[in-house]
Amino acid sequence: MILKSLSRKKKIVIGVVVALVALLGAGAAYAISIFGSFHPVEFVHTDSDLGISSGNEPLDDSSKEITNIALFGVDSRDKDSFKGNSDSVMVISVDKLHNKIKLTSIMRDSIVEVDGYGDRKLTDVYGLGGPKLAIRTINENFGLNIRDYATVNFANMAEIVDAVGGVEIYVTEEERVNANASIGEQIKELGLSKDTPGINQAGLQTLNGIQAVGYARIRYVDNPNGSYGDYGRTDRQREVMEQMFNKALKMDFWEYPEFIRKMIPLVETSLTYDKIFDMAKIMTRNVTFSQTRVPLVEYTLDADYYMNGQSCVYYNLSYASQVLRAYIYDDVEPEQYVEENVPPTTGHRVQKSEKYSSSNSGRSSYNDDDDDDNTNTTSSYRAPSSSSKSSNNGGTTSSSGNTSQSPPNHTSSIDPPNEPTEPEDPPESSTPPESGSNGNEDGSEATE
Repeated sequence: MILKSLSRKKKIVIGVVVALVALLGAGAAYAISIFGSFHPVEFVHTDSDLGISSGNEPLDDSSKEITNIALFGVDSRDKDSFKGNSDSVMVISVDKLHNKIKLTSIMRDSIVEVDGYGDRKLTDVYGLGGPKLAIRTINENFGLNIRDYATVNFANMAEIVDAVGGVEIYVTEEERVNANASIGEQIKELGLSKDTPGINQAGLQTLNGIQAVGYARIRYVDNPNGSYGDYGRTDRQREVMEQMFNKALKMDFWEYPEFIRKMIPLVETSLTYDKIFDMAKIMTRNVTFSQTRVPLVEYTLDADYYMNGQSCVYYNLSYASQVLRAYIYDDVEPEQYVEENVPPTTGHRVQKSEKYSSSNSGRSSYNDDDDDDNTNTTSSYRAPSSSSKSSNNGGTTSSSGNTSQSPPNHTSSIDPPNEPTEPEDPPESSTPPESGSNGNEDGSEATE
């Protein structure tokens, strides 16, 4: 099977989360001080540089106990480099107020307004201006107050999974077949033995690093929750991360030093010793892991829209900001917020919540010049199911709901028609590959 270049691969940000979990764990600060190989990058910028205004800060002072960190997964060929487009964009919220660690994945194909560049896909921003511009873009479009980041290079991604002893995942038969096609690509890429085992059967099982990466790259197969495409892919990413989080927490104290030794070279971060030590306090409690994604399907306008021949996701960023801020700062599950604050129907004004709105959270995928007036824009699309889960000691709960979708309202240099339609010749990524073909999981032609 022929491989495509790393810059176009679909990867996951597991390394960042697991490395941070290790660093936040009991004894981690002591371990990294012994090894001396942990050196945070200098990242000194004003709030203005990072797109933070007073409106982005929590209105309740007690919520200052919540720290948001941007997590990026880059696709550089050079294993020592942390440059390139970010194939994965997430926000980890260390919530000492509610004793939770919250993980939010933001769809990389989201259209966002980028300072100096206009409307771009979120995945492009890190490559355009590094972590500073990427953080600024997230803060300005979603009304957050992120000041630090961590970036992982995926050249040795499978090793990260293996470092925690693999992950327990339920795999459907369709997922098994698709994941094995990706495993074949990894074997070629990494020069592994052709006898490297794939996933032999469906069901609940422990996946090793190669298998977990293959599983997390799946796009064109419904997962058990009914999610498809990039929605399904991000769901699988968070599922793998949740399992790794739980495994990392269950490590014995003596296992942390070697684990951290392996993780440190894979991560670039602005987090200092003092910041890590302060956040580590939450790990001494019975911490709960919670996860969600942006957007949920309930307020997605079009999950299968093409701009300049590229697939992207349109949704109301103003409303998404309110949902996200309620989740991060007030511990309100996204499904609950959507149920209690139903997105407006096409043609109605956005009913903003004063509590969650901010001066920098009024943008959305595309709109007219009035921040509150919605363009009458509708489209039919495959609606992946919404997903938000929490876990405590390995237990998980999930919920979903169906509500009306809201149209966008964001001044944009790219104004799609009122009835978005796919181009006559859609990108190859719109067709899923056949297992064992010379394509990749996004349907694009593979290259050496």
